[in-house]
Amino acid sequence: ITLDDQRFVGNVGWRQNEQTYDAAVLMTSLGVEDLQLIYGFVGNVHQTNLNTLSARMHAFNGSWAGFKPVKLTGFVYLYDVIDAPAVSNMTFGVRGVGSRDLSDETSIGYQASYAYQQDYENQPVSYAAHYFLGDVNVGYKPLGTLGVGYEMLGSDDGTKQFQTPTATFHAFNGWADVFAGNNGGPKGLRDLHPYIAPKLPNKFEGKLVYHRFWSDDGGDALGNEYDAMLSRPINKHLDLLTKFAYFDTSDSAVLPDLWRWWLMATVKF
Repeated sequence: ITLDDQRFVGNVGWRQNEQTYDAAVLMTSLGVEDLQLIYGFVGNVHQTNLNTLSARMHAFNGSWAGFKPVKLTGFVYLYDVIDAPAVSNMTFGVRGVGSRDLSDETSIGYQASYAYQQDYENQPVSYAAHYFLGDVNVGYKPLGTLGVGYEMLGSDDGTKQFQTPTATFHAFNGWADVFAGNNGGPKGLRDLHPYIAPKLPNKFEGKLVYHRFWSDDGGDALGNEYDAMLSRPINKHLDLLTKFAYFDTSDSAVLPDLWRWWLMATVKF
């Protein structure tokens, strides 16, 4: 039941061992053009670390693409995670994604999400937290794309952070995965991230991202991260990719410095 917003429900497709679900899904348009309604029930979540979470999860997602400047989506996710009650929650939210051509060579892309979350079923902590994501980018075909994003994973006065137990974590908050799975801890997380994807020759694709992190509750500095990616198709069956991530905690005594490097080959048949 992978949806267009991997922050809430994702397959973690970048990992060699993807996140999968034992689930049943119903989809319909009710005969209405540009409308899509989805309901999914999840019984088990098979994580990338080979753990399996037993759960009773209900996912409701409705989107409408009839307003051409932006695709609008509303969602409700009810997570009753039997094996990990600390991440059980109910989440209600809205999302908008769109793009627009400004000229033959220039375009603008944008997205925004808001969600409200509170405790649900076997969650041992009573809490309420907010989520926000905003992103805007400008593309110029001869040079590439320049953009900036801001994400807030809120906290309830430092007692509990906004939870996303089935997210594709690697796609958010830096490729070093410092905050993967914990969303900054009980104080939550804020992430300002400008990025650039330059136009490269010889079928190369690349991206550079800078992250500035601080906690939602108290505004404590948590560090900076520098990410870089370069990829290229070798032929119709083989793609190569390399990624580098460096997390610098020079202004924080909470987390250690960390760097990661990947070299990945993808074979397609």
